[in-house]
Amino acid sequence: MKLELFTSQTCTNCRTLKRHLKEILDEIGEDYDMVVSEKSIEDGEVMAELLMLNVDSVPLIRIEGKLFGWDRTRDKTSLKKILTEHKK
Repeated sequence: MKLELFTSQTCTNCRTLKRHLKEILDEIGEDYDMVVSEKSIEDGEVMAELLMLNVDSVPLIRIEGKLFGWDRTRDKTSLKKILTEHKK
């Protein structure tokens, strides 16, 4: 499994999602540093990429081209379900 985590340095929800990702990936036997590619919107190219996807908020996870916003990942149970479904 590989995923991209789009965040902002000042985003509280981003820090929460990152913490939850680390916990859940550990539970399902995946190494955060090997699975997650962090992308900060403070990088202009990353921001442009999100704008091209018509996305205007973070945190956001992209797995296999599918986007999962905070509305679908804020709950640890939902996040674990998403990650488990995409584990290979």
